[in-house]
Amino acid sequence: IEAVKNTLGRYIGYLDNWATKKEFIGKGVGKILADRAIQILESWGTDSIRINLSYTTDKKLLDVFSKVGFQPIITVLEKRF
Repeated sequence: IEAVKNTLGRYIGYLDNWATKKEFIGKGVGKILADRAIQILESWGTDSIRINLSYTTDKKLLDVFSKVGFQPIITVLEKRF
């Protein structure tokens, strides 16, 4: 997790590059990790928290983040060379 001040002066927290081991999927571990990361970022005084996910992200993962208050706000398209 990290927090960065953007060009508008907002302090944005990011949850990136973390995962739950396969044997713990569906056992609530992801929600526990998300809850703790959110607590940490809130204690740092962030204005909001963002999670960058792959377009092909599993619906179950989206449900985990939805349960803790996240909602989609942007779609980013990329062309690779």
